[in-house]
Amino acid sequence: MSLMVKSVTKRMSSEFELSVRDFALSEGICSVTGPNGSGKSTFLLLAAGLWTSDSGTILVGSNDRGLSVRSSGAKRLIGSFVSERQLVQFLSPIEYVTFACELFESPVTRPQIESALDRVGVDATDAKRYLRELSAGTKAKVGAAAALVRAPTLLILDEIVDSIDEQSWKHVASWIQELSAHGSSVVLISSQNASRTRTLASMELGFDRGVGGLRR
Repeated sequence: MSLMVKSVTKRMSSEFELSVRDFALSEGICSVTGPNGSGKSTFLLLAAGLWTSDSGTILVGSNDRGLSVRSSGAKRLIGSFVSERQLVQFLSPIEYVTFACELFESPVTRPQIESALDRVGVDATDAKRYLRELSAGTKAKVGAAAALVRAPTLLILDEIVDSIDEQSWKHVASWIQELSAHGSSVVLISSQNASRTRTLASMELGFDRGVGGLRR
């Protein structure tokens, strides 16, 4: 078991409540789909441990019990980029990825970080500029590099494919496939254009008006 979702709900307003049907995944790439406002991003924020659900549990880990995604131990297992607000704008990309790896106690070297940024299309000049000076697309690449370089058990990327150029997306997609091929990771990835993520995925987590369910 790498990811288990059980009885998860989250009320966002008097008119919208997220409700996700129970499911468990041991490995593979899952495309998270649904129209705008259907609950995709809300669920991914919960799965990343950045928000708290009103009820239910989301567990991550390699054993039957797992760890709550909100626990300190789970943070080392999760790599995510779901919002630009995760970035520290007064750091450079190199500094930010280093900070993220140190924060989650990941043994990643400076050459590995530089290689990761280069792989997703962040050039050497941009890698040393402040994040606040970079375009939204470049920031998304930095977020992806920070999530991927740690080879997490659970990788979560929200609409990154919609923020970066086609060539950079090909590099990110290739890296995702490599991570998944090792057979011990679950990848949750969403896009406004579901056809782009479905080509990678072996399963789909669909949302409609707040209700989510797994489709294999």
